[in-house]
Amino acid sequence: LRSKTDDPTGEYEDMGPLYCGENGEILGANDITVVEYDGSLFGIWGTLGPNQPLGPAIVEFDTPCSITKDRDMLPIGGGEGPRALKNDKGELFVTMSEGGYSTDGYRLSVLCFTGQDKSQLLDAEKWYAKRDVFTSTTNVSGPARACFVKSADGTQDWMVYHSRVYKEVDDNWWRQI
Repeated sequence: LRSKTDDPTGEYEDMGPLYCGENGEILGANDITVVEYDGSLFGIWGTLGPNQPLGPAIVEFDTPCSITKDRDMLPIGGGEGPRALKNDKGELFVTMSEGGYSTDGYRLSVLCFTGQDKSQLLDAEKWYAKRDVFTSTTNVSGPARACFVKSADGTQDWMVYHSRVYKEVDDNWWRQI
C-alpha cells in the first residue's frame, strides 16, 4: 500500500503483491521486514511451504514498491518472523523466532552481520548467530516474534513480543503481547 496523502488515516493505493520467489514463481513469504542498508532497501522474510529452504530469505528492492530479483537465503538459516534492526553505528542484526510456536521452547535468536557493505550480505563468513537470546522463564512462556520501536518520547528502544498465555498447557496457540 502507498499513502495518497500525508494523513496516515487517509486513502491508500494498492501497489500489488511483492515478488518473493524464484525463477518467476511466487513462493510463500512469512512476516516480511524491510530495512535500509548501505543505501538500498532489503526485504527479509521467513519461508513457508513444503520443500522450501530454511529461511530467512532476503532480496534487494528495485523501488520501495517493487521487487523483480529472485530471493536469496541468508547464509545462516533457521527461524521465522525475522526482524531487521540497525544500531546507531549502522550495524545490522536480524532477529528470528525458533522452536515450536505452540511450545515453551519457542524463543528468539539473532543473526549478526559483520560485513561492511551490501555486497557482503550473502557471504556466510560475514554472519554469526547468537542462539536463544530471549527464552522462557518461570513467568514468560515461549517469547518470540519481536519487533523494535522507539518510546513515544524517542529516548528509549523497546522490544514488543508475544508469548504463550498458559504456560501449564503443553501445546497451545494462545498468545499475548
